Amino acid sequence: MNDVERYVHSWRFFQLNCEQKVKGRCIINNKGWAKLREFHMEQFLKNHPSPFGFMFRLKYKHPRVYRRIPCAPKLYHFTRKQRCDKFDSRVGEKFISFPSWKGIFEEEDDTTT
Repeated sequence: MNDVERYVHSWRFFQLNCEQKVKGRCIINNKGWAKLREFHMEQFLKNHPSPFGFMFRLKYKHPRVYRRIPCAPKLYHFTRKQRCDKFDSRVGEKFISFPSWKGIFEEEDDTTT
């Protein structure tokens, strides 16, 4: 069973548990289900070994499932930002230099002082 199927089965099980707990006491409306789905997705991603990889596969390999989850775009961008923060984004600056630009900027700075 792949990750997406595991998530869908996990969500169905969570949904049935929630319905059993509130049966006869209250009714969960659409806004409540959206909040519960977000809570479930966050818990699932916390326990997943590769949360960004899962969200990437969900978005690009299973777009129908991705579109059904209201919080999926927010969590996709959040996991992508977490992943990007792990890498040094300024690595390229150490190796790229533009000598022709360097002279232009130095001359402008000397004339203003």
